Amino acid sequence: MSGSRRRLISIMVALVVAVAIGLLLWARPLNVPDNNASRRGLPGTVVQIIAGPAGGELRTPLDVAVGPDGRIYVADAGGNQVKVFSGKGEPVGLLGEPDHGFVYPNTVAVAPNGQIYVGEFQKQRVQVFAPDGSYVQTIGAGVAGQPLEPLDLALDGRGNLYIADRRGMIVVLDGEGKLLRKIDRVGASPANLAFPNGIAVDAAGRILVADSGHRRVLLLEAGGNLIASYSGTELNYPRGVGFAGGDRMVVADTFGSQVLLLDGGFGLLKAMRLDNRAGAGAGLPNGLWVLGERVYVADRLGNRIVVFKVE
Repeated sequence: MSGSRRRLISIMVALVVAVAIGLLLWARPLNVPDNNASRRGLPGTVVQIIAGPAGGELRTPLDVAVGPDGRIYVADAGGNQVKVFSGKGEPVGLLGEPDHGFVYPNTVAVAPNGQIYVGEFQKQRVQVFAPDGSYVQTIGAGVAGQPLEPLDLALDGRGNLYIADRRGMIVVLDGEGKLLRKIDRVGASPANLAFPNGIAVDAAGRILVADSGHRRVLLLEAGGNLIASYSGTELNYPRGVGFAGGDRMVVADTFGSQVLLLDGGFGLLKAMRLDNRAGAGAGLPNGLWVLGERVYVADRLGNRIVVFKVE
């Protein structure tokens, strides 16, 4: 066989192989993540991803909360909006628009009676809305003797509002917005709070605080006395925190791209990672909300809400 004929046969074989590979890739469905509503087969304990399609996109979501009716509220700071989704993850509207909009809303919480609280540290205020979305009031300057700078919000069973303030304190208000107390010193070393970016309150009145500037999580009595402190090696930069039932706690470890599930003694039970298998590359978990066995996490980098199930 001549050399030219061998070369021709080699070229034809290569073309056949290339066409076969092309057909295989064309027939195979693209691995494009569907970030809307519930999904099956997600890694680990992820049961839902919310990042709406046209009209429901998120731009730097910093916090999330769920109302008693199942509606999901997202503080979408980059979009200067609070977006509302159904329990299935479908966008259903905007809170506060058009008359009571937001400037970089960084935190949101829902009271047991369904009232919605939105914190804007840049505007030094907390706006309050009724369950139907109508405006109720604004809590702002003068409440704590100086302007508020809310980093995170939580509510107890009586409707008292807990504000983790950027100036290193916890401000506690009653349901009408009147000051009950301030907590600015804790029985730990150091004794001050530095950028408390996360706060939660359980049924017993215990307060869980993410003391981000000191890279630790504090568990306090209702009056502010220290119960325990956690600053484990797996903790990078804590932000959102919550009580997960059965004396367990969850912590959004932002720079670790994970959510930690801890027992009552701050022992690590599980690390739930936000990775590209869940839909949008390594994430940065920020605020979170616990409802039953579900933990809703605002992923500020992935522009999505990731929902974990803890059992």
